[in-house]
Amino acid sequence: MGIKLKIDERGRVTLPAEVRKALRIKKGDEITAEEREEGLLIYKKITPEEFLKEARDIQEKIKATKVAKEEALRVKEIWKGEP
Repeated sequence: MGIKLKIDERGRVTLPAEVRKALRIKKGDEITAEEREEGLLIYKKITPEEFLKEARDIQEKIKATKVAKEEALRVKEIWKGEP
């Protein structure tokens, strides 16, 4: 997901709503910015409990939509970071 962000006069960056929604970032959440060779990486660290809750939520959505097993396995690959 490549998006351009602007820094305001006070040095703040606003993440667009669609990015916050996709990353499940809410008001008050802490995010981490890490300088990398390729540029700046911004991410939200989550606790193991948050990860499990999100995984269960995804599992429930998959069950509710009766997604094919192959599609569920693809979701697992994405979570593991496989292309």
